[in-house]
Amino acid sequence: MHTYEHDADTKKHEMTKALAKAFVTPIDREDLAVISQNIDEVCDCIEEVLQRFYVDQIQIITPEAIKFAERIVSCCVLMRDMLVELANFKKPQKLHSMIIELSHMEEICDKLYLEATLRVREHCSDVLDIISWREIYDRMESCADACEHVGDSIEMIVMKNT
Repeated sequence: MHTYEHDADTKKHEMTKALAKAFVTPIDREDLAVISQNIDEVCDCIEEVLQRFYVDQIQIITPEAIKFAERIVSCCVLMRDMLVELANFKKPQKLHSMIIELSHMEEICDKLYLEATLRVREHCSDVLDIISWREIYDRMESCADACEHVGDSIEMIVMKNT
């Protein structure tokens, strides 16, 4: 029995050394996986927008698409800033305000989506162009939604850990 106990002590010391050197995140691995999946969703949505431009051979960009793209970029920048701030999740005031701001930005994108979809006939007379732009606007709106999903997953982490 002494041999087993000694071996256990040795293993405990090895584990203590390993833990002292290893980074152990205070956030559950599952929560980090959800954030990772949501970030991947944002990237996939952006890629889908670009693919629609390519597949539909879009030659002229509408003013609404430019506004929409600028808003999506703003959402992505805020999302990145939230991920940087996540390290301070124990003091969540700044994260909470960023989450609210991202949600507000997504609502603005919803309005842009409706306006752009309604105005597409002003910029296009060809039915195929109208269909193409509606597809593009659908995908742009999905980008904004995907950014908000990242914010939602960060909010859940904050709620679980504070």
